[in-house]
Amino acid sequence: MHRLVRGVGVFLGLVIVCLAFLRAVQLENMLPLDSDDVGYINFQHTSLSTAQIDKGLAQLGKESGVELLQLSGTVGTREVTITSRAANQPSAPQAISFFRPGKTGTLYPAAGQPTLSRSGIYTVKGDGEQITAMKAWLSGVGAIHTWENFTAFQTYFLPLAYQGIILILAVAVFLVVAMIFGWFTTRADSRIVRLSAGYSKTQIVKSDSITLVSLVLLPTSVTILAGFGVIAVVVGAAAFQMVIPLIVLFICALCAIAVAVTIISYMTFPRLSDWVERRSLVAAFSWVGAAVCAVAIVFSLAALPIVYRAFLIAGDNREAARQASYLPEYHSVSFGGIVEEQRDYDPFVVPFAKLTSQLERKNQVFLFSKQNVPPEEADTLLKSGYESIVIVTPNSLAALEKIPNGCRFSEITGGAQRGVAHDVTADATLINSQVMSKLKFFTCKNDASTIAIAGQGIFALANKPLVVVVPDIKSAFTPDTVTSMATLGAIVFRDSQAVITQASSIGLNLTSDSTADSIAVYAQDQQLGYYVSLASIATLIFAAGFSMFISAQLYAASRLRSLFPLYVGGKSIGALVRPRLVLDFVFISVGTGVSIVTASTLGLETPLLYICICSAILFIVDIGLRRYVTHATLARVCQRKS
Repeated sequence: MHRLVRGVGVFLGLVIVCLAFLRAVQLENMLPLDSDDVGYINFQHTSLSTAQIDKGLAQLGKESGVELLQLSGTVGTREVTITSRAANQPSAPQAISFFRPGKTGTLYPAAGQPTLSRSGIYTVKGDGEQITAMKAWLSGVGAIHTWENFTAFQTYFLPLAYQGIILILAVAVFLVVAMIFGWFTTRADSRIVRLSAGYSKTQIVKSDSITLVSLVLLPTSVTILAGFGVIAVVVGAAAFQMVIPLIVLFICALCAIAVAVTIISYMTFPRLSDWVERRSLVAAFSWVGAAVCAVAIVFSLAALPIVYRAFLIAGDNREAARQASYLPEYHSVSFGGIVEEQRDYDPFVVPFAKLTSQLERKNQVFLFSKQNVPPEEADTLLKSGYESIVIVTPNSLAALEKIPNGCRFSEITGGAQRGVAHDVTADATLINSQVMSKLKFFTCKNDASTIAIAGQGIFALANKPLVVVVPDIKSAFTPDTVTSMATLGAIVFRDSQAVITQASSIGLNLTSDSTADSIAVYAQDQQLGYYVSLASIATLIFAAGFSMFISAQLYAASRLRSLFPLYVGGKSIGALVRPRLVLDFVFISVGTGVSIVTASTLGLETPLLYICICSAILFIVDIGLRRYVTHATLARVCQRKS
């Protein structure tokens, strides 16, 4: 039991290091360079010239000491450009060290980016008084600004953005509770002896609780230090931003474990009357062990489709990143300053659509749209043999055709098949009816997948696609649809600076991101999410085995008086544990059923054999543990009596 407790301590240390690591990764995406808040500033509606804005921000930084950092785009990419516009500007461009390995960036002084629009995404660094002074100055000059108003407490929830992290936290809680429960059940005899020797219940609870907490937290501390050391070797000085989060998370874990240990210690304290009457000291709460075992079995099996889904998503995004790496450098744009829609967004819909049309004539605009199919059209699409709809322009199709080991496009020319494609497109897309007769339809003749952008400027894999080629963006879509597709990132640009500059001339502020960069980082995050899910299911299965062990101990201890005569009489161990094995088999069957239902609900074709093999392995482990624990308990009784 001591080894199991220390193992749980090591696992807790790994969870704490994992949370601190994921927080640091997300934090530098949201608030780079130790910023305190992020928001959008729009100077478009002020009367200040560019020179006056620069002078005002520099004076603001000099007087208040606030740091204002303008981001060229989002920072969830591998290459980041940041411009300092208030206090502590560098004298020359300098490289930025990021926590995420492989991520690079450059910090420029304001003078180093003279052509960059002053409106955009900003992070601010300073105390409450400095930030208040900055906001007052912005409001005073008529700039529109909105802020996320992050607090230090909120940043500890950033790791929840990763799939699987909630599951691993739930597993950690479950494992700790099972460990505490198992610890006190094995010490029932020791506790009752000390109680009969004159120690008070409070003294015994306090002593046992301190012993258990120290046993858990010592390996936890060592694991945290070792994990921090490994990360420090990999990322360098940037790892020191994890120190405070590690301390905070460790203290939270300490408090939570101390409370749980105290409560469970009192709940499982043996009754003196049971000892006097020679009854089992753990019979009163053996049902708790059975319930914990049942929950662990069902949850571990029910979580299998979730891990399988994470595996599929990670694989799809890895393939999308591979295909996107062969495309030329494209850039998606983000529209900033949408604070008052009527004032700051709607007036630019038509001008932006015209700008897009102008750039398209210069072969500077590309369309890669993965269409979201309405639920009522999904069945029709599937019956037609397709799983997705991709809308592209001719130049976009030419770029996709050059991807090695990608989709080999074949035009649909048959009358009936073309008619089906035409009808599906008319019902599921926003393409103008006037150009429907000019559309061309393609599919993948090699059963491969292609890529398109579903949202956020990130390429995604499109399986079994119906590829719709429109003659051009202007004729195929209304201005509203063009602007909407651009905000989703489906319309991308070859020269980001050209579109930003020309958009600025019509009063529209844009930021841009590299599409290949975005999908590469997104794929890394999804792969990390898969590893988190994999770790959580592995831990959940371990927790199920651990709870089986505790349940087996409780069963043997609570049924000892009835099992021992049967054992002495020659009854086999298998026959003695068969009633509990039957009950566990029922729980495993329920878990298998829940797993199949979960897979069906998620729309996954999870291999039934995969679920059945996992269920069989769990049942074999259950049989082995129950036979071993029961035999060991009865053998000890025989040894004492002899």
